[in-house]
Amino acid sequence: MLRAPLLAAVCLGLLLLAPAAEAAKPVRGAAPASLHGFLLRADEPAGNSFPRTPSFAWNPVPGATRYQFQLATSSSFRESGLVYSTSGLTTPVVAPTVMLPWITGNPHALFARVRGITASATTAWSAPFGFDMEPGLAPKPLPSEPGLLRWSPTEGADGYQVWFIDINNPTPKMETVFTNVLDEREFYTFHRTASWTNTVRWRIRALRTDRTDDNLQTRQNGLPAVGYGPWSPVYSSTNPAYSGGPITLGHTVSDVVSNGDPSSPVHRLMPAFTFSGDQAINGTSAELFRVYVFTDRQCLNRVFTSAVIGGPAYAPRPFGPLALPAVPTALPAARSSYLSDGSEPASYSFDGLKVQPSELATPATPTTAVPADSDVNPGSSTTPAAGPTQIQVGNGIVGAPVDLWDTDWPSSGYYWTVIPVAAVSPGAISTSTSSAAAIGASARRNVQVRARRRRADHPHRRQSPVPGSRVAPGRLRCPIQPSRPLRQEQ
Repeated sequence: MLRAPLLAAVCLGLLLLAPAAEAAKPVRGAAPASLHGFLLRADEPAGNSFPRTPSFAWNPVPGATRYQFQLATSSSFRESGLVYSTSGLTTPVVAPTVMLPWITGNPHALFARVRGITASATTAWSAPFGFDMEPGLAPKPLPSEPGLLRWSPTEGADGYQVWFIDINNPTPKMETVFTNVLDEREFYTFHRTASWTNTVRWRIRALRTDRTDDNLQTRQNGLPAVGYGPWSPVYSSTNPAYSGGPITLGHTVSDVVSNGDPSSPVHRLMPAFTFSGDQAINGTSAELFRVYVFTDRQCLNRVFTSAVIGGPAYAPRPFGPLALPAVPTALPAARSSYLSDGSEPASYSFDGLKVQPSELATPATPTTAVPADSDVNPGSSTTPAAGPTQIQVGNGIVGAPVDLWDTDWPSSGYYWTVIPVAAVSPGAISTSTSSAAAIGASARRNVQVRARRRRADHPHRRQSPVPGSRVAPGRLRCPIQPSRPLRQEQ
């Protein structure tokens, strides 16, 4: 009856003795030398100020089987000042998994130290390495296209927040994106006059992800850390008057600008799509548009569907499209104000298929995991190797997956086109027979039966392969009109 409690007490005693035994190890040998921080390479020029959490390296200690590393806000490394610590390092390098706050001191506000652990002893702690965390400069505007904002990417940024200075309905309008472009759909949708579209004022700041939802990435002493850098000055972008005419595909724009030629550079960020004109195939002018992206030259396998926009540029937004009017009585208000974010009315392609914009897709949960190899003989009883450990990126609130998959340029690519969109609200059943009643029809007889309010996407005016996700530029032909490839890589 007494053996079980006695055994538990003995086990508890052993567990309590283990840390004490390590702490009681004698201190012998030289401390690790040359402890320093770095961002990309351990041999890069030494620095003491970083715009994101650095990695650290030091000279190996002979006989050390592992290392203990600490980060603190105190050069004496008081327990209350510890921000991060680990003791399981088997190589003389560490990449802390915490986001460090913006913090500066005189001379420094953060300190790192390391010591080696051998089988029978520990070395002395290294000399503290002092450093500061300071945000980089705010992004700056880059040359762009009508209806499109573009800025210099910030190294290490997880995303960007853009503030439209002149939109307050009733709160300031801000958009979060994970690329370096943002379309001006608020200014163009249901607005064509220069008073709405001529000048767009904006500010921008870089964002970073704080993994406080993961105990392994939480700062030990609970020191707060904001997830944004400084706001930029107010920038002003000017647009020309909207031009009509046949729809003509333009450039794809991100960190690079591509026109679809074989020599076009590869996009490393999800690009924006630009075009000019507003006329469908039969010459009818439209004021709303979509961008479609396909994986095949026949433009059958659609993998991306844009939100409805009213301007000459589209850039994906992870947190949804504009709240378009769903009934005729709401249209006058839309024409006299900036639309807020929301959802679109039910939409259908010209052949009746329901269209769901990619911006309304289920939010993504990105990880660092890749598929595990499974090269074991099916007849073997050997258990396949386990897949890599997954690390969740962010707290799961990353919006819809509005990026494209990487492909192998130049052997494969994406193809894109611009689709005129019409609002249809017949009210009651109506039929008509004509030789060219459908927008985009060339020479055929058709019968239309429409009894529901919907937004109809009409056949392409042009299609163009895009350089995105390592996608191939070059002019190819889709069933209806020419196209350009898109290519992109990460």
